[in-house]
Amino acid sequence: MGVLLFTAALWVLDRELKAYHFLHHLGSISGRSIALSIALTVLSYLIMTFYEALALRYLRHQLPYRRIALASFTGYAFSNNLGPSLDLMRSSHGAPASIMEYLFIKIMLWGKSQGYRWFSLGMAPLSGLEARELAHLWNRMGAFMFQYGESFYNFQGLRHYKEKFYPEWKPKYLA
Repeated sequence: MGVLLFTAALWVLDRELKAYHFLHHLGSISGRSIALSIALTVLSYLIMTFYEALALRYLRHQLPYRRIALASFTGYAFSNNLGPSLDLMRSSHGAPASIMEYLFIKIMLWGKSQGYRWFSLGMAPLSGLEARELAHLWNRMGAFMFQYGESFYNFQGLRHYKEKFYPEWKPKYLA
């Protein structure tokens, strides 16, 4: 299923980006530089996903690696650097009720006292996409995954959790 979704995403990206002729501009960069930058980027994200997996193992909370990797990649790749922000949330069943909310509020208050104007709750992947008939195929696929992809990732639950802080949602796109 993952390979099928990845292939479909590549096809949509190919269709959407043809008008920009970006391959012409890539020709001025050496192939060795491009290959090295891709390899080092992939390696750094892989290392970070293993850090997350190790933290969950320490907490004795087993999750499939694919879920850890998706959450880790999303958190690291799209973090907002305008102020304090969240990484992956980790807790154990023995933790006090609402401890995460308490910690977030403490971080927000600290950030405010330091002069920060924003606190990033991170993303709510695929939320806000519409599956209207005239929407781009990519939007319809994303809306479908948001609605029916809970076995891959807790898309709806994450959005619902973050809503309690009354965030100012801003659309972000990966291209």
